Amino acid sequence: LLTSAIEKRINIADVPVGILLSGGLDSSLITAMASRTEKNINTFNVKFKNHKSYDESIHARLISDHFGTKHHELDAGKISILILDRLAEQFDEPICDSSMIPTYLVTQLVKEYCTVAIGGDGGDELFGGYMHYPRLLFLQKYFSFIPLKIRNFVTSCSNALLPIGFKGRNWINSINSDFDLGVPQINLLFDNLSRSNLFEKNILGDNSNNKLREDDIDTSLDFISR
Repeated sequence: LLTSAIEKRINIADVPVGILLSGGLDSSLITAMASRTEKNINTFNVKFKNHKSYDESIHARLISDHFGTKHHELDAGKISILILDRLAEQFDEPICDSSMIPTYLVTQLVKEYCTVAIGGDGGDELFGGYMHYPRLLFLQKYFSFIPLKIRNFVTSCSNALLPIGFKGRNWINSINSDFDLGVPQINLLFDNLSRSNLFEKNILGDNSNNKLREDDIDTSLDFISR
């Protein structure tokens, strides 16, 4: 299916196609499959030489060298905070994923060579690659025997006492998940307390985001699939 999907995107395009190559598993797999049928592939990566913990350029170059792609690097250097104003115009809703910054930068580079680019987004969602999946399984294993009312009380106390951004706060908030029927909350920026402070209570009633999510998901699925 993956091979077919990649070939279809390459063959259907009547314009040059590139690949956003981070050097991670997903984008490297796409590059490997695309190189079977397409020669002279353009690959693109953002280099953060001033922020080594975010710099994936060495991994991207290894993959590019292995498959013989035409590799292009953008050295991000110093990033102005003004980029956030430009990004806000691009999105339909608030988003807290910092990867939007390198994605925005690298697509500017892509446009110089290609009109279409294939990316590796979606692999972690489909195959459970994010770190919050094993974290949730850990919590399910060691906290599911504690009654939900007690866990809710603990998280309420932590929300009231610990400031947003406090290390470990999201861990504590996660223990109030209903491991049998609920839909776990992940990547929270605003918890229930901060939302209740921002909005009138009637807005957070039966039509709340949590209620809508839980109504739309099959509760017979296992915890991680939900």
